[in-house]
Amino acid sequence: MAFDEICPAITLECSTPGNPLGIEKAVALIDDLMHMDHFPDRALPEHDLQLVRNSAVLKIAQGVTFGFEEENEAFELTLTDNFDCHNFTRLEKGEVFAHTTVDRPLIATAEDGSDITDTIIENDNGALPLKKSLMPAMITLDKKIILQDCLCYLLEDYR
Repeated sequence: MAFDEICPAITLECSTPGNPLGIEKAVALIDDLMHMDHFPDRALPEHDLQLVRNSAVLKIAQGVTFGFEEENEAFELTLTDNFDCHNFTRLEKGEVFAHTTVDRPLIATAEDGSDITDTIIENDNGALPLKKSLMPAMITLDKKIILQDCLCYLLEDYR
């Protein structure tokens, strides 16, 4: 949307850096777009498009040990089995995505950097659900990347 007044623009999410299938899909889409001889006469059905915006960045709190249920180890923050299956799918209000033994294992920040953890995540005796339906995006299971960057972004419908 930042480029609306300048030129057409898109954002492609194509898996992790260097993923051959992601690269192949991105190149194919760009090639298809560059070789279009006209725009379609009909608009796409509404269910084929989804415009979302970033509501928050979700990070592991400083010093909190974390891992995944399938590791069968004791962590301060344990993410549910197949946590990455929530990537770009709606996580419903109240749906537990992690368990914790500490008060605030995650930090959610808005675009302006303000801490919005308490408005987004509930700690229900160690079970961590969202307080509203959101879509996690850019999830990785690589702990190094999680610590360097974030656990995920939380998106919501633009409307």
